[in-house]
Amino acid sequence: MEYILVYEKLLQGDKDIPELLAVYRMSEIAEYFSIDFRNYFTYVTQTENVFYYKVLKDEKIIGSVHAEIWDNVLHIGLEVHPRYQHKGYGTQILRDIVENKIQLQFSFIKADIAESNIASLKLFTKAGFVQTGKDKELITFQYRM
Repeated sequence: MEYILVYEKLLQGDKDIPELLAVYRMSEIAEYFSIDFRNYFTYVTQTENVFYYKVLKDEKIIGSVHAEIWDNVLHIGLEVHPRYQHKGYGTQILRDIVENKIQLQFSFIKADIAESNIASLKLFTKAGFVQTGKDKELITFQYRM
């Protein structure tokens, strides 16, 4: 898989941005992500310690990774296009993040997942993440390096 960092200089000319936004608007994705579409890509391309990667397989977008590093902790959000779900791509993306193929500096990884997002809860558990907390409707998972 290929991880391409989307940053400010590429943002205006990136032909994949409309497709990525369309994925976030799909009902099966939108129920778990609350995104201000007008400002999201500005945030992920212009905020220090925040990184947004589009994930490609055979030159096709299969998902994205939102990564933020605070106090040496990598906070991640992972989205796999519904067309590519249940094919092992989510597991591979998490494995690649754990193996630091996106080349960021961090000590451990955290993810907050909606309690109702059963598929993601199973995915993170299968990838070796451990539940470390629960706040309202979000379950926190952690992976220590």
